[in-house]
Amino acid sequence: MPETMNAPTANKLLKTIEEPPNRSLVILVANNDEEMLSTILSRVQYIKLKKLQDMDMLAALTSRFEMSFDKAREIVNVADGNYRQALWLVEMEDMEEDTTKLLQEWFRASYAMEIGKLSQVVETISKLSREKQKSFYEYAIHIFRQSLAMNNAQEVMRVTANERQFLDKFSTVTQNHKIAKVIEKIEKAVNFVGRNANAKILAMNLSMDLHEALKMEN
Repeated sequence: MPETMNAPTANKLLKTIEEPPNRSLVILVANNDEEMLSTILSRVQYIKLKKLQDMDMLAALTSRFEMSFDKAREIVNVADGNYRQALWLVEMEDMEEDTTKLLQEWFRASYAMEIGKLSQVVETISKLSREKQKSFYEYAIHIFRQSLAMNNAQEVMRVTANERQFLDKFSTVTQNHKIAKVIEKIEKAVNFVGRNANAKILAMNLSMDLHEALKMEN
């Protein structure tokens, strides 16, 4: 993730990137090239990789892990071309039902601002590992994106039967203008998790942001 380098660090690498040591190849892998310094981009050979196709990911998951096609399809729907995310979801498979339930409880408690219940949910989220916290929040983003699809183009939805049932009930408070604000807040939370933010404070602040966004007037 070279886009996270600050300017002094990037500048110190410029000479090495321009003239690598003999028999050496410098490979930089970025998630967002728009955030990279132009001085770095101008000195590299740029190769943009497309998202993996669903069938390729399905084949990889079913051959590498002992799982059914239907289970692999659920993971592929959430990962949306991100194989690393798919692997995280495989690791979470044993607790998937609990994770889905936790997410739905978080949404409901945040919307209603039930402090007692919300405190319990936040406590549970904060005890997840950093990687599982990121996966949890990225799964939340997936659900809100599917809610956006439900509002506008249901034929492109990528959801399980359980998720569809939940969204049918929850869609009354997830109008388009609210979803954009919620996704923005959760994406920032994913970034903060990677920067070792206090998990409990982050989850509670995000819960309040979620409540504010979902309660905003049309």
